[in-house]
Amino acid sequence: MTPPVPGPWLTPELVADALGISADQGGAWLELVTDAAVAFVERERPDLMAGDPAVFTPPADVVLGGTVHAVNLYRRRDTYAGAGNQLDDLGTLSLLPSTDQGVDRLLGIGRWRATASRIG
Repeated sequence: MTPPVPGPWLTPELVADALGISADQGGAWLELVTDAAVAFVERERPDLMAGDPAVFTPPADVVLGGTVHAVNLYRRRDTYAGAGNQLDDLGTLSLLPSTDQGVDRLLGIGRWRATASRIG
């Protein structure tokens, strides 16, 4: 099992790095999506709280899943006002998926929850 990540496990700087921008460029929206991703992951994975006082101690795959989730939220900024569509690499219009199975798998949630409980 991968050891837990110490300290704040997801920061705007980490999400900005994944986006290829500076944290300053991301502004308040970057901070908001980072906070939302943290809240979502910690709510979905309370089993990763440890210690007294309780501290969220995610392994690297959960940190990666939270980071990708925050990146997805950041990139959807303009779709909330519209119909939830985006142009893909070929310039064709495609619907944004409501869930990302890769993120769910990394986080050990949804249909991947049972797999996560067997690990470790």
